[in-house]
Amino acid sequence: MIKVGRRKFLNLSCSSILVASITAVPLLLTGNARTLAREANRSKARTKEEWMAQVLKQTRRRHVPGINPPRGLGLASPSRLLLGRFRDPWYYLIEPIYWIPNLDQRGHFERLEVPKGFVTDLASVPWYLWSALRPDGEYAYAAIVHDYLYWAQTRTRLMSDQILKSSMEDFHVDKRKIQAIYRAVRSFGESAWNENARLKAEGERRILKQFPPTAQINWADWELRSDAFSEEN
Repeated sequence: MIKVGRRKFLNLSCSSILVASITAVPLLLTGNARTLAREANRSKARTKEEWMAQVLKQTRRRHVPGINPPRGLGLASPSRLLLGRFRDPWYYLIEPIYWIPNLDQRGHFERLEVPKGFVTDLASVPWYLWSALRPDGEYAYAAIVHDYLYWAQTRTRLMSDQILKSSMEDFHVDKRKIQAIYRAVRSFGESAWNENARLKAEGERRILKQFPPTAQINWADWELRSDAFSEEN
């Protein structure tokens, strides 16, 4: 079983978090919304998703150059999330997911792909905090992105933590949760980062090319199979 240090540092910083509902961030639209709505009704071929994408595109264009665009429009974490699960609480991506930098982040951040088959434990939250911070909470997508960044280590640790924060913002996670989780990874994430580097150096792999045939197989058993992993590890 892979030892993930984030469980320890989340113990230290998240124990005082209270359960908070997801903050719904309304989309501020101008008169263009009515025009787009009429256009959507006239064109039966246009799907609701395509119409919303156009609305978001028009909304962003109205921002003055040099001023940061609004955050949390959901564009930086655009993928659906499909997961398989082992018998024990470890999961793997059935298809890749992506993180794309917002307009104000381009030039500093680059697009990220988390590959199909990546194995994760979602958010590493100790069981006695699950009433406030579920492992599969609304930040699960961001947690998987962060897990991969800590495993691949193709970006700096600071940049990886900043991407975690940005992805949580895309899902409108409560600000108190974002701040608690971000402070935790900044304060205590170094041990998890170093542990992953050590495990990779010892030959540990985390990207599957073969998925388990049933949900009755433990990750601890499947990871012993040399033929189950991609060369990307």
